[in-house]
Amino acid sequence: MAVREVAKGVYRIPLAWSNVYVLTEGREAVLIDAGLKKDLPKLLSELRSLHIDPKQVSKVLLTHAHTDHAGCAAWFAANTGAEIWAHCTEAPYLQTPRRTYVPEGLGKLRHPFSSFLFAMGEILYPVPRCASVRTFEEGEEIEVPGENLRVIATPGHAPGHVSFWRERDRLLFSGDAVLTLIPIWLRNELSLPMRVFSSDWTKAKRSAKKLAAFAPDVLLSGHGLPLTNHTAQQLNDWTRTLP
Repeated sequence: MAVREVAKGVYRIPLAWSNVYVLTEGREAVLIDAGLKKDLPKLLSELRSLHIDPKQVSKVLLTHAHTDHAGCAAWFAANTGAEIWAHCTEAPYLQTPRRTYVPEGLGKLRHPFSSFLFAMGEILYPVPRCASVRTFEEGEEIEVPGENLRVIATPGHAPGHVSFWRERDRLLFSGDAVLTLIPIWLRNELSLPMRVFSSDWTKAKRSAKKLAAFAPDVLLSGHGLPLTNHTAQQLNDWTRTLP
């Protein structure tokens, strides 16, 4: 699927499992999420197709640190000097000593399948460690090309998952808090992330409803196509079906 502009100065790069979004203006570029580690050659190639030298990437903003969203972050930090940003709760999953998403203690017994999948994912698709991570919290404004983004705390899929809001054009980057693709079935519909990969299902549903209250005109998800048609109404109607 080709890279295309999905909002003014915002480009969607579809990778193996997830989307990376590029915000650019002039000679500066900022990434939202960073795909799998194995996505690096394609990600660099797609940036160059947009006439963006990877060295122009000044920041990588992570919605969360799962392997399919943070895999290339450390490369940008080491090779372009980009700042890596994540919620303060997610930052430890990017640094040393290595923290794992595998449930701890009795959680491994209560959720054996989830434990197995996270363990295998981290072995097969490891997230390289970042020497430093800058952190943000709910409500902070992050300077990016075009217009600052506001951080929205949307935990549930991951403990420190965040989404980003651009007020000017009511643009919402939802990460995995709200998907526009049903996992496994690959249908283009609004959905929550897979429960087996989510740390707190109750919080995940609460976060989806929180995002619906923003009434976005455009929804850009970590997985799936942009939602641009009657977006606020679709999101509101869907979240009303969540128990």
